[in-house]
Amino acid sequence: YRFDAPAAAARAREMFVDAWPGADAHAWHPALCLHDANMCLRHNVKLGPWIHTASRLQLYAAPTDGAWLSLRGQVVETVLKRGHTVTTLDLAMFAADQALARIRHTAIIRLASATRATGGG
Repeated sequence: YRFDAPAAAARAREMFVDAWPGADAHAWHPALCLHDANMCLRHNVKLGPWIHTASRLQLYAAPTDGAWLSLRGQVVETVLKRGHTVTTLDLAMFAADQALARIRHTAIIRLASATRATGGG
């Protein structure tokens, strides 16, 4: 998608009010990468109710206004943990051929049954 810096800054101020005071109109909030990672998860993994559990974000650069951004990656692991199905994505955000960020994004995509999770019978 095409990066619109003023719109992204406004969205960041709306979403992250406490963490984003005084941002200028062309600032890029790194948490917007996590929003994009959630979109990627929704488009590539069959989801019902799900829970974001962790993200590791490495930032390399910020996009310039009008740059074409792409998020590329893959599901690298889907495992059972304590009865939950947990998936991990390895993603990278680019502006043209310049790497902006790397994201390791993990979520519970299927919850264990309530009986199994609590140890009940």
